[in-house]
Amino acid sequence: MASLPGLATLFLDRIPSEAREDTVRSFIESVRPRNRDLLDLSNVKLGLELLRACPSAEGLGKLRALVVEELDASDEASGKLREIASLCSEYENLGRQVVQHIEDDLLMTAHLLRVSDLGYHVPTEDFFDRHVTSSIPVVDETSSADDMSHQVSTTIRYVTFLKVLLWHANEKHISISGSMFTGLLVLLGAGPEIATASGDVIAAFLPLLESKYLAYSTELRDGLIAQIWERTCDLLSNPSQSEPVGSAFRLWFRWIYQSGGYEPSQDILQQTQYWSLLQVGLLHGYSEPRKLCLGILQKSISILQTNVQNTHMAFMLQDRRHYELQYTKYCTLYEMVVLDRYPNQVSACLGDLSKLMSSTSLIHISWITTLLSAALSSKIQDGIRKMIGLWYIDFTSHSEDGLESQQALLFQGILPWATQGFLFTQSLVSSRDSTECLHGQSLCNLIRRFAESCSSAGKRLEFLRKVLVYIANDVNVFPYAMLYILEGLLGGLRSTKSLVFLEIEDLALVAKMSVRAGLPEVARDLCTTYCMAFIKETEKDVRASVPGVEGLEQRWKKLESTPPSTHDANRTDASLLGNMDQNLDIGIDDHSSRNNATTMQSCTRRLKAINYRSVKGDGLLQALDTLESTLNSIDVQEIPSSLLYETLEVLWDEVDTQEYPKAALMRIPGLALHPTCIQFLISEDAPSREHSPDSLNVLLPRIVESVHKLSESRSYLLPPLAQSLRTACLSYPEVLTILPVDDFLLRFANRPPSPRPDFVFECAAASKLEMYFPHRSYTLYYGAREWVGYACVMDLVNRLPNINAVTAQEVLNQLVKPWATQKTPVPQVSKWKTLTQLQMMLILSEACISKGDSVDISRYLNAFMDILSKEPWPRYRYLLEWILARLYLYSPDDRSLLLDHLGNQGESNPKLTASLMRMAVMVACFPETPESFSLQVATLLVPLCANGKIQIRHEAHWAFPSVWDHVETRGWSNILSNPAFAALNTHIRSLWRFQTPTSPYNSRSLTLDLVKDHNLANLFQGDYLRTYPPERELVTTADFEAVWAADARNDFAVPQPYASPLIVLGSPRPPIESEMAASSATAATLPAPLPSADLPDASFAPLQTKSTTWQHFLTPTGPDPARRHTPLILVASLIANPANLGGLSRIAEIFGADSLALPSLQPLSQPAFTSVAVTSHQHIPIFELWPAGLPKYLKDKKKEGYSIVCVEQTDRSKVLGEEGTVVPRKSVVVLGSEKGGCPAEVLAEADLCVEIKQKGVTRSLNVQTAGAVCLFEYQRIWGNITITITININITPTLADKKQTQTDTRARGGQSGHHHGGPDHGKPTAASDATMEDVPPPADSSASPAKEGENVDPGVYQELEARISKLEAETKELAAEQKELRAAMPTPEELKLMQDRMKILQAEKFEKH
Repeated sequence: MASLPGLATLFLDRIPSEAREDTVRSFIESVRPRNRDLLDLSNVKLGLELLRACPSAEGLGKLRALVVEELDASDEASGKLREIASLCSEYENLGRQVVQHIEDDLLMTAHLLRVSDLGYHVPTEDFFDRHVTSSIPVVDETSSADDMSHQVSTTIRYVTFLKVLLWHANEKHISISGSMFTGLLVLLGAGPEIATASGDVIAAFLPLLESKYLAYSTELRDGLIAQIWERTCDLLSNPSQSEPVGSAFRLWFRWIYQSGGYEPSQDILQQTQYWSLLQVGLLHGYSEPRKLCLGILQKSISILQTNVQNTHMAFMLQDRRHYELQYTKYCTLYEMVVLDRYPNQVSACLGDLSKLMSSTSLIHISWITTLLSAALSSKIQDGIRKMIGLWYIDFTSHSEDGLESQQALLFQGILPWATQGFLFTQSLVSSRDSTECLHGQSLCNLIRRFAESCSSAGKRLEFLRKVLVYIANDVNVFPYAMLYILEGLLGGLRSTKSLVFLEIEDLALVAKMSVRAGLPEVARDLCTTYCMAFIKETEKDVRASVPGVEGLEQRWKKLESTPPSTHDANRTDASLLGNMDQNLDIGIDDHSSRNNATTMQSCTRRLKAINYRSVKGDGLLQALDTLESTLNSIDVQEIPSSLLYETLEVLWDEVDTQEYPKAALMRIPGLALHPTCIQFLISEDAPSREHSPDSLNVLLPRIVESVHKLSESRSYLLPPLAQSLRTACLSYPEVLTILPVDDFLLRFANRPPSPRPDFVFECAAASKLEMYFPHRSYTLYYGAREWVGYACVMDLVNRLPNINAVTAQEVLNQLVKPWATQKTPVPQVSKWKTLTQLQMMLILSEACISKGDSVDISRYLNAFMDILSKEPWPRYRYLLEWILARLYLYSPDDRSLLLDHLGNQGESNPKLTASLMRMAVMVACFPETPESFSLQVATLLVPLCANGKIQIRHEAHWAFPSVWDHVETRGWSNILSNPAFAALNTHIRSLWRFQTPTSPYNSRSLTLDLVKDHNLANLFQGDYLRTYPPERELVTTADFEAVWAADARNDFAVPQPYASPLIVLGSPRPPIESEMAASSATAATLPAPLPSADLPDASFAPLQTKSTTWQHFLTPTGPDPARRHTPLILVASLIANPANLGGLSRIAEIFGADSLALPSLQPLSQPAFTSVAVTSHQHIPIFELWPAGLPKYLKDKKKEGYSIVCVEQTDRSKVLGEEGTVVPRKSVVVLGSEKGGCPAEVLAEADLCVEIKQKGVTRSLNVQTAGAVCLFEYQRIWGNITITITININITPTLADKKQTQTDTRARGGQSGHHHGGPDHGKPTAASDATMEDVPPPADSSASPAKEGENVDPGVYQELEARISKLEAETKELAAEQKELRAAMPTPEELKLMQDRMKILQAEKFEKH
C-alpha cells in the first residue's frame, strides 16, 4: 500500500503543472464534511500532503479552520482530540496555526474575565498589565453572561487539546510562545475548571524546557522564571482560598522539578518570601499542597548555590550535606506527625523531634514552628495534638536552651492548643488536702520559663504585652487558662525582678483582663489579685489616667479587708430586727411593746404591702437575717403558722426569681428546717396538713426537694441541706412522716452529688487566693466541703432504723427492688447503679439482724442471693457478699442453705461459686461457728480445688488455706488429722500463685472479718475501693468525727439511745502497698511524656511513613518519551463495574500507561468511578472501545507492531515474574471481565497469556489487583520505578541468622518494600548506629553530588562497600545451601509412592481394629 506522501506525489504528477494549484484548492474545498458529518482526518492528511508537494497552492488556512471547527465539536473526553493532536504534531505548519488560534482565544478569554462577573480569585491586574497588555487581540467587552460562559467553555476545550498535543507532540515541531505561557499563568487565577486545565498544560510544557530543541534566549528564559514566581506569589496571596493555593503549589512543584535550567534563580531563593510561602503552605494547606511543599523544600535545598540568611531560612553552602540530611529528616517527621498521624509513629519520632529542637540542629526555628504549629492545629485529631503538646511542655521543662526564639511557636501553636478547656478539666486532681489542675500548672510553668528566658527586662515587658494581647483577642481561650497564664507571667517577672513600671497600653490590657467574663466568684477575685500585682509598681498618677484601673483598685481593697462573718456575734437579734424595720420604714412607737410576733407580723405586712419590693436585690439577704433572728427569738404559741408560711413563701419565691443566688440559697435549708419551723410543722394538726395547700407541710417538702435537686449540680448546697435535715430528723423523729426523707435518701443514693469541674476549679483558685489573703479561704466562699454533707447523710442512714424502722425498711426495699428485678444477662456496668446504693443497703440491712426477725432475714437472704447470682461487677459483688455473710452469720438456721448452694452450684456460674466460697470461709472463721461447719466447708473445697473452671479452682486455692489457718487456731484435731486436708494445704501453699499473687487485690488480700472489719471505716475507706478502676472515697472517719464535733459545738446532743448508730465508726486499715495502689493515686493525672533524655535514639532507625511514595512519580528528570509515553495500552472494555474501572484508571495513571480503553465514557462522571479514581482520569488519555469492537481493535494494533497480552488463566498461560516470562515492551494488555474473563474471540488474538502465581485456594484476584500486579511487573522490567528495600547489616552473622534470612526471603515471596516485624524492628543495628550527620545522602536524582572541599568522610563509604560485599558473598552462600536443600528433597514421583504406601498402612491398621 502506498504512503500518503507517495500518493500525493503520484496524484499531482498526473496533473498538468498549471492546474495543480486549482486542483489542490478544489480538493481542500471538498474536505469539508456535509450534512453535519464528522470530519475525515485522513482527507485532511491527504490535503496537507498535497500542500507539502505543491507549496505554491493555498488552503492551509482552510484546513486549519476545519480542524478548529472539529475541536469545537469534539468532546474533551473522546479520542478525537488525540487524533487531532497527532495530526498537528505530524504537520508542523498546521500545528503552528492551530496553536496560534488557541493562543488568540486564550488571551481573549483572559481579558474578558477581567471585565466579567466571573473574574479572578486572586490579584491579577498588575500581572496582566505588565505582561499581557501588548498581546491582547481586539475583543468585544460587552459580551453577555451566556456568551462569556461559552467563551470559557471553548477555551477549556482548546486548553485541554493543547495538553494532549504537548503530551504526544515531537518537541522540535510543537511549542508554545511566551505570550501563551503568560496567558496560561493568568488563567491559573480564574475558576477551578479553567485553572485546572491551564495548570495541566503548564505541567505538560515545563518538561519541554529541558529539551535541546527549545533554545529560548536568556532574556526570555529570565522572563519566564520571573513570571512564574510572580504569579505563584499572586496565587498564594490569600491562603484561605484552596483552589488558587493548590494551583500555586502544583505550579511551583512542577516548575522546580521538571524545568531544568528554568528552576528558581538564586536571587529568588534568597528572598524571605520564598521560604515564608512554603511555611504558609505547610501550616495552612490541605494534604496535597503540604506534600508538594515538602517536595519543593527538599529540591530548593539541593539547588542552593549560595548562603542564605533571613528570618525564615538559614543555609551555609559549606555544610550542604548536613543541611540536606537534616531537612530530609524534617520532611519525614512532618509527614509522620502532620500527614500520616498514626499514634505509634508519632510516639516513635519524639526522640527525633527533641534533636530537631536542640541547639545543635541546623533547622531554622521558623520551620520547627511550622511543623509543631501544624501538628497542634485543630485539623489534627486530639490524641496526636495532646501527644505533641505534652512532649513540648516536657521538653522545654528539661531543656537548658533559651526559649526566646520560640515565642512565635508559643503563640502560633502551643497556646491555641494548650488553652482548650478539656485539657484542664481532664487533668483536675482533687483530694482532701489539695486541689490542682496538672495541665494548668504545666502551662503556668511554661509561661514562666518563657518570661525568664527573655534576654532583658524590656524583652520581658514586650513578652508580657504579647501574652496580654493574645488573651484579650482570642475568645476561645478557656477562662481558667487565663489565670494560669497570668500566674506564670507574674512568677517569671518576679523571679527576674522585672515587675516594674508599665506603659499605659499595658495598664489598659491588665484592666481589661481583670473584668474578663466567664469567671465565677473565687476565680474572679484571684484574677483581680494577679492583675493588681502587675500594676502595683506603676505610679498612681499614671494608673489613674487609664480607664478601668480605678475599679480594679477598688476591688483589690475590698479583697484586702476582712469581710464580716455571716453571723456577727456583736449584732443581736434585736438590732437586726431594728435595722430591718428601719429599712422597711416601719413606724414603731418606742413605748409600745415590741415582741417577736408583732415584729414578724409587721415584717410580713410590709413585705406584702410593697409587693415584695423590699426583698429585691440586696434586700433579700437582709430579709433572711431578719427571719433568722425572728426564728431564734419567738415561741411557737405566739404567732400563727400561716404567718411563718407567708414569709417563707415570699423569700423562696424571690430566691427563685433571682435564679438562686449562692449567698441566699445556702441559707435557705437552715431557715426552712429551723427548729422553730419544724415545731410549727409538727404542731399543725393532721387534717390541716392534708387539706390545706397553704401550709408548711406543703412548702417545706417543696423547698427540701428543690434544694436537693440543685445540690446535684451545686455541690456546695449539700452540706447545709444535709446538716439541717439530719438535725431535724434526730431532734424531731416525727418529721420523718412529714418531710420526704425517704425520697431524699433514695435520690441521694441513686445520684450522689458530685462537684462539677467549675466548682473544682473554684477550690483550686481558693487555695491560690489564700496565699495572698489568708482570710480568703474556701470556707468563706462556700462553707464546708461536700464530704461533710456525705457524712451527715450516712450518719442519718446509720441511725434511721433506730429512729423510724418503717421508713428505714421502706428505703431498703426501694433500693433492693431495681437490683432484684434485673434481667439477665446483666451488663458489666450500668449507669443507674451506684456504690452508694449498696453501702446504704449494707447499713440498713443491719436492722434485720438487730431485730432478729427470721422472716425478714430469710426474705432478704433470697433477694440478695438472687442479686449476687446476676451481678458481674467485682466491687459490687464484694459488698453483696458482705451483706449476705452478715445475714448468714446471725441466722444459724440458714447457714446450711449456704453450704447447699455451694455444693449444688456446679460450673454454670463460676462467679457465684467463687462468692459462695468466700462467704462460707467468712462464716466458718467466725468465733462462734461450730467445728462441723468448718469441716463441711473444707470437704466442699476439696473437689473445687480441682475444678475445670479456672476462676473456681483459683478461688478454692485461696479459700482452703484460710479455713486451715482458722482450724489450726481453734485446734480442731479431727480436721487437722485428716491427711487429705493436710496434703491439699501443703500443695496449695507451694504453688507460685499462692506465694506471689498476680494482683494485690484478690480473695487472699481483700479478707473480711465479719466482726472486726464490720465498721464504717472499712465500708467507706476499705481496700475494695482501690481495685481497678479505683472509686473515690465519698466520706471518711474524719468526716464523721467532724460532724459529731460540730454537734458538740452547737450544743446539740443526739438523743440516746433510740438514735444510736447501727454500725460503729472503727478505724481505717492502712491500704495495701502495691504498684496498683500507687497507680490509682494518679489515675486522674494526664500521662506525662518521656523526657527527651530518656527517649530512644531514633535518628537512624527506620521511621515508618505512608505518604512519600507519590513523590517518585511526580518528579521526572526530563521529557523522556519512554518515561512519559510508555508503549503500553490497558484495555478494560470487558469490565462493567464502575468502581473497578475507577481503580484501573488510577493504576494505569500511576504506572504510566499510554492510555486506557473503557467500554463507555459514561462511568467517568459516576461517583462509583470518581471515588476510586480520584483525579487519575484527568491525567491519562481514556477512549471508548466497545466489547464488540475489541477483536478488530486488537488486530489493528497488531498491525502497528503491538503485542496482545491477555491476563487470563489458560492452559498456555505463563506466570508473571518467573524466568522467561517477559511482557513485550510495546503491548496491549487486556483484562477479562469480572465473571467470564476473556472470551474466545479475544484469546484468539493474544500473542501471550499471563497469570499471577498464587498459593491460596481462592480462584482469582480482583481485576484491579490483577491489573496492578501486571503493570508493576511491566514497569519493573521496562520502567524506572523506584523500589525501596530496608536492609539491616550485621557485622558477624551466624548460621542461624543466615537461615533466618533465607526463611524471611521465602516468606516474603520476593516482595520488596519496608518490612515490619520482629521485636527489634526499628532499632539500629551495629552497622547503622550512627548520628544524623554521619549518614550518606539517599540516592536521588535531585540531590547534588558532593563537591571538592565539602566535609565528607570517605571512611563511611568504604565501610558500607565492604559490608555490602560481605553481604553479597553471604547471599551466594545461602543460594548454594538452598540448592543443596532442594536437591535433597524427594521428587514428585517419590512423594506419590510414599503417599500410596501410607494409605495402604492406614487401611491395614483399620482392618486390624
